[in-house]
Amino acid sequence: MMALKRLMTCDEVCAAALQVPRFLDALCVAGARCGACDSLTPLHQLVWCGGPRVAARAACEPGLVHAAARVAGGGVSPKASAALGFPTTLLRELSRAEAGPTGPAESGESEVARENVAAATPAIADAAARGVAQLKSSTAAKSAVILLHNLLRADGTRPAAVRAVLAARAVPALLRLTKQPCTLGFAAGCILSLSRVEPGRAELLKARPAAFAALAAALRRTGGPGACTPPGAAACVVRAVAELIRGDKAAAAAFLEITLPGGVLPALARHVYTADSGMCHGAAAVAAALAEAAEAAGPRMLADVAATPGLLAAAATVVALAFSTLGRPAVVVRLQTQSYMSESELDEVRLSTVGDLVECLDRLTAPGAAAAEQLLGVEGLEPVLAALATGPAGLKRVDPAAGARVLWRLRGAAAQTAAAAAAAAAAEAGGEARGKAAVTAACAVCGRTQAEEGVRLRLCRGCRAVRYCSTACAKKDWSEGTHKQACKLVKGG
Repeated sequence: MMALKRLMTCDEVCAAALQVPRFLDALCVAGARCGACDSLTPLHQLVWCGGPRVAARAACEPGLVHAAARVAGGGVSPKASAALGFPTTLLRELSRAEAGPTGPAESGESEVARENVAAATPAIADAAARGVAQLKSSTAAKSAVILLHNLLRADGTRPAAVRAVLAARAVPALLRLTKQPCTLGFAAGCILSLSRVEPGRAELLKARPAAFAALAAALRRTGGPGACTPPGAAACVVRAVAELIRGDKAAAAAFLEITLPGGVLPALARHVYTADSGMCHGAAAVAAALAEAAEAAGPRMLADVAATPGLLAAAATVVALAFSTLGRPAVVVRLQTQSYMSESELDEVRLSTVGDLVECLDRLTAPGAAAAEQLLGVEGLEPVLAALATGPAGLKRVDPAAGARVLWRLRGAAAQTAAAAAAAAAAEAGGEARGKAAVTAACAVCGRTQAEEGVRLRLCRGCRAVRYCSTACAKKDWSEGTHKQACKLVKGG
């Protein structure tokens, strides 16, 4: 076996061995009987090189998977952790076999293989969880955390894996493994899977200070300037945070306390403005939850969050770009198609993302024009908000009242900016007194300000959010513009 272990590291020998089915069968029988790391390593190499068909054939040997679990569970050591590489690769290749077309014989082999793996899953999960919990080195624990990630990700093996994690008390170790680049993605994936089921979520929230601190640090690293973390790892971190704080005001407030002084929010802004739909969706949910928590904490906290560099601009840009035509989901702009999503699922993700970001913008622009002014440079935002404010069919996830409020704050900021520019121009021209007296507002239709001769602006009596210089402009915005619908929404909202 030692000689085979050394030989199988050579790709040419491995390729030749795959051409002899009886050799593979004999090796599987020997591995099942021997149940030692030295006997599993050649099989690991063969499955790695041979793919789904070899994995299905190997797992058909009844005792082989049990032997792998027995070896790994026999003692938590780097050597035992190496034995976890075999079931890790086996599960990965079997999942590929399910996704690909198979013939009758191969289909039968795959079915037997899956049954054998299912029978051994509790033992494998227990070994993986204990490996994660007890192996101190991230390199030694890598095989264990990869295996645990695969078990937690699959519907059929998730319950056993969750029980194993809780029994081994592996959550602190998973949080620790997020600090290492080589294990960050898999550990974050485990945390994401745990956060989606109640026993795992409860365990994570029980360790809330440590869990939130670890996730916040991972969020900062994955979204920091020049970060080279794989997108999948960053997406798992963001989505795990979203699962833990979405709909839980206490959790969102606790996470905000950690993130605000730690420079995490600028990283979140970079995650919002991303081409990965899953990451953007998660980041939007996190941003909306944190904005709600900041609003509950008071105006000062809300203003601090609104002042986060790039957050408002990123949210507004994604909202503006998520629609190719007014009121209809874009085919692809920033939220690109994912291979694991159907077009209808992707549309749901887009709409949910836009809904969360509009809610975030609504809360963060509430402190005043200083926040709304950050939206002025976002191209195409105003017409999209105007469309959202009318509440078109198919956009039930987007609150039209929130869209209307953001729209009028945006227009108010634009009017104030224009009025300030007019006042400055008047002061430069020698009319300093008139410039100081100019009201910092402008007509929502024609843009005229009170700095001009004979102009007197009046607020809309309904929403008191916009001004008009004349009855004609007011009627035009009511009949031809969007003010008729938006006024009712703002007044009612």
